[in-house]
Formats: sequence, C-alpha cells, structure tokens
Amino acid sequence: MSSIKVGAIMVSTGYIANVAGGTMGLLAKKTFEYHNPEIDLFYIEEPELIELSKKYEDELNKISPYHFFSRFRWWYAYKLLKEKTYDRVIILGADTISFGPCTELYNHKGDIGVTLDYDYANPYNGIMAMGVNGKLRHTHLNADVICFSNYNIIWDILNCNNCPVEGVYLEQGPLNYVYASNSYEYEFDVIDYPFGEYYYNVPSKGTEYETHYDRYMYKDPEKFFIKDNNVYHPDGTRIKIFHFCDGLSKSTQFKFMCSYYFEKMFSNEIVTYLENQTNIKLKGIWHA
Repeated sequence: MSSIKVGAIMVSTGYIANVAGGTMGLLAKKTFEYHNPEIDLFYIEEPELIELSKKYEDELNKISPYHFFSRFRWWYAYKLLKEKTYDRVIILGADTISFGPCTELYNHKGDIGVTLDYDYANPYNGIMAMGVNGKLRHTHLNADVICFSNYNIIWDILNCNNCPVEGVYLEQGPLNYVYASNSYEYEFDVIDYPFGEYYYNVPSKGTEYETHYDRYMYKDPEKFFIKDNNVYHPDGTRIKIFHFCDGLSKSTQFKFMCSYYFEKMFSNEIVTYLENQTNIKLKGIWHA
C-alpha cells in the first residue's frame, strides 16, 4: 500500500443485517478486513447508527432532514476527509464480498473512484462508453462500492436530492446526476471491469438478464472458480469485490439471491474458501 491513509465505512442495517442471523453483514466485514488489513474499517450496525444519527443530528440537518440512515455514511466520509483524518475514504455496502485487496479503488485518479451498476441508463445518466475489451455499455454508477479523495464532491452529491419520499435512489441518483451533468468539474475514475482490469461491483454477476426481476440470476451454467488463490468470474476475469446489490429488494428476494449464489453459482471450493477466511458458516443457512 502507498503512503496514503485510507479509511472505509460499512453500514449494516435492515434485512441485510437480519438475513441468516446477520451473516451477510459479517461476511462483508470480515472479507474486507481479511484482504485489506491496513485499512481502518468503521463497521456500523443499526443500534450504533441510531445513536450516531442523534449525536450528529444538527450537522446532518445541514444537508437534509431526510434519510438520515442512508445518508449518514456519506456524510461521515465527508467529515473524515474534511478533518483530514484520512486521505481517501471508501464506502462499501454490507451486501458485498471482498475477494481481494481493493488497491485500484483507493489508488483512483482524480476526485473519486467509482464502479458500475447494471448495464442500463436511468433518467440521470444515459452515457454510453467503450470498455477496454471493446464492449459498449452504459456507465451507470453504483453507490455501494466507491472511494472519495475530495470531500467537496460528497457535499454536492448529498445536496442534489433533498427529497422526503422514501424509496427514491437516495445517493445513487445524485451520484449519477453529478457524473453526467455539465454543471460540475469533478474527475471520475471508473475502475470496474470492463474499464479496469478487475470486477469490483455488479458486473461480476453477469450482464445479460431476461427481465429486471431475474437480473440477479446469472444465466451461464458454469460456476465461479478459484485459481492461484484468487476468485474468478466464469468469463475468466478476476473478481476483487462481488456485490449482491438490489438493495431495494424485499428480504425474501434477497434471501433467494443469496441461496442461489451460495448453493448453485459459487463452487463448494469458494464457499469453503470464504468459511476458512472468516470462520462463518455459509452452507445451508440462507433459507432461515
């Protein structure tokens, strides 16, 4: 690791915290710590989040009186950067699995290192771009695997959407708006495959889906595999971070998604590999 000081924030709440007895959040935490021991991880569960939201209520209200829980991690990243506690701050979803060190993420160029969501456009972002493998795809960004080096961009993103309506895109809509808008001059570095060398987010699940509702069902019958102690996608690309995503799904859908990957897509070798790294039981638990 370079001389830069890196912190990371992970918030585990709601059904992600509760599915299979909290296994998903702990898996996200322990795999990240295993592969990134030099990074300080702030792992925040719901009781602590409630207390912190109360403690910093006045400061959070300067951004917006809405969505304390979802915005807290971004505001906390802003605080850590502005106070110069860290040079870079990573935000990582609690429904991720780290399969390697996130070197490319914290060594991003410019103001922010970003990763990809599903290959679609939304009202904020219809940008198409060419990846290094020559494939054209939408650069729709995902808000759950991201790294900041400039606190000003966090402030602008958080101030883009002061909407009281639940179920909106919270940080991800404003993130894509700032990325696509001509009103800002920040430098974004897309480090996810196919723009970078490794998978870091949703593309690790596959890119072609029958419908919106089965998009978490990767259709290739081949399984993910291990080579030289690294985990690879069936297409042969190494995975650094796997993201289950679909954070707005119902808990039953998320359970099904987890069971599908752990019982059908991830080989027994990969599941055992994760169990050995984390000391967490992962087999036969996802229907609980």
